[in-house]
Amino acid sequence: MRAIWKGNISFALVSIPISVFSATRKNELSFHYLHKNDKSPVSYKRFCDQEDVEVPWEEITRGYEYEKGQYVEITDEDLDKADIELTKTIQIVEFVHEEEIDPLFFDKPYYLEPQKGGERAYALMRDALAQSKKVGIAKVVLKSREHLAAVKSVGDLMTLQTMRFAHEIVEPGTLNLPKKADISKKEMDLANTLIDSMSEKFDPTKYKDEYHDKVLEIIQMKVAGVSPQVPAAKGPGPAKVIDLMEVLKQSLSETKKAKAARSPAPMIDVRENYRRILDKIQAAAERSGRTREAVKLIAVTKTVPPDRIREAAEAGIVHVGENRVQEALPKLEELRDLPLTWHFIGHLQTNKAKKVVEHFDWIQCVDRRELAEKLNHTAAKSLPVLIEVNMGGEVTKSGIDPSHLQTFIEDLAGYERLRLRGLMTIPPFFDNPEHVRPYFRKLREVSERFNLPELSMGMSHDFEVAVEEGATMVRIGTLLFGERHE
Repeated sequence: MRAIWKGNISFALVSIPISVFSATRKNELSFHYLHKNDKSPVSYKRFCDQEDVEVPWEEITRGYEYEKGQYVEITDEDLDKADIELTKTIQIVEFVHEEEIDPLFFDKPYYLEPQKGGERAYALMRDALAQSKKVGIAKVVLKSREHLAAVKSVGDLMTLQTMRFAHEIVEPGTLNLPKKADISKKEMDLANTLIDSMSEKFDPTKYKDEYHDKVLEIIQMKVAGVSPQVPAAKGPGPAKVIDLMEVLKQSLSETKKAKAARSPAPMIDVRENYRRILDKIQAAAERSGRTREAVKLIAVTKTVPPDRIREAAEAGIVHVGENRVQEALPKLEELRDLPLTWHFIGHLQTNKAKKVVEHFDWIQCVDRRELAEKLNHTAAKSLPVLIEVNMGGEVTKSGIDPSHLQTFIEDLAGYERLRLRGLMTIPPFFDNPEHVRPYFRKLREVSERFNLPELSMGMSHDFEVAVEEGATMVRIGTLLFGERHE
């Protein structure tokens, strides 16, 4: 992280040098304005109204309009002169109990880190705040604006949380709010029961920006040439509450159903799961004019204990896929008596290539020349590999860009111990597997162009579509072993 501000925390005669870091990040999709006719980007230029010329950034300054059309220049030095102390100091004016502060006043959080030489004073203040259960109320200038702020102790950290001034809070006096209502004890008890049934320990990782993900899904579909479908609209809610008790009862019933749905399902026997998956592979293969034998089922065993893998092997599993080197090695040791073929299917760091070469039979994640060189140098015999291709162009996923694939294939031909067998991909995730079909189809076409026999694509939620589009390997974990537990 990069500090956005450096200065001191100051109160009484105490001064602690600190750096300020943003504690949040924006998770927003960035859109550009385009010319509708040809989809080219629209740019904006900075023009001087008086001279009608474009102005470079180095000739731009800030100004304040004090009369209509009359401006005065304001420099950084001018702003510092407004209160030189607050531009360099988090000035604590008093300490209060945090519960005395209405949450409406809190705004944006920042992390505070001690600068060199300030560690001891920082630790003392942090621990004193924790013991006193108080926060420091301070003033500070950030980004050309004075802020009220609270300095808090949070574990090993001190944080700075900017606050709103009292005049920035809108009084709710004009809102039409109900006074004390005539609520029966039975209604109150049922309402409390509903609250209790929905009560959980707060875990922020459970919550996702679903709208962001849905918009991203639409973008990925359009990139792939798939027309997004409008979701079915939910039915309108009731116009007004007729019977509060009945609504509470219905809500409680729905909550219980939802909890039951989230509860782990009973573990189905791996052998039965395996049989069902093979049946689906066979049906999908027949739809594409192939046989089930043309498709290898790779059991993905991330977080799966050795006894469950042994159970899968007894059911007929031959191919096993792991994506974490450190997790995989003890399993390989314990299960070496089984005739299993081990595939490494996760992102592989170059410094772990030697371990993988020593223990795995296939490597499905070759995506860069540095890794290929290391594998070739380490391998003692011919090693079958697949090139991982990032068909969706997702920055969060590994894989070579399709436009660089031909050059990379030509490079691999020069490595005597690497035997290129095919391609692998992990496409963007869609709720509807049909939306992944264009990615699988494109990879199959690329594979055919280079006459590569193996095509590893498709996982638990979309493997049937992958088989229909020509997959020779599908990587399945959840459908075989149940939901993972990290």
